[in-house]
Amino acid sequence: MPNTRILRMASAVIAAYVVNAILVVATNQLLLPMADKAKLHFRFLVIDVVSQCLYTIVARYLCTAIAGQQQRPAIASLIGLGLTVGTFSLVTSWNREPHWYGISLFLVYAPCVWVGYRIRSRGIPSGSAARESTST
Repeated sequence: MPNTRILRMASAVIAAYVVNAILVVATNQLLLPMADKAKLHFRFLVIDVVSQCLYTIVARYLCTAIAGQQQRPAIASLIGLGLTVGTFSLVTSWNREPHWYGISLFLVYAPCVWVGYRIRSRGIPSGSAARESTST
């Protein structure tokens, strides 16, 4: 059974990250025309930060739903992965984007993951957690 739990946790992390990436890329494609205009560039970045926060919350909710009893390790893995990718992105884009933008994305990531986790964990009745642990 431990392999099943690890597989479930890994699937939850991958699914959440893929959903988040798809939502971010799709939104950026829709908002891209706004970024071309110098005056609206700031608005584009603000909308992007807010939308990424919302998508992170949704994706982490999904992660905890898939992870079942492995929610905490899955969330810890997501935070670790996200902060690693975020650090790389922040360093590589430092000279191409406003600093406040990259720093904002980096700083809001972990709290948004936590919010998604908390929303999901509050929505589960106490008895269903026990039933889920016997089914895995």
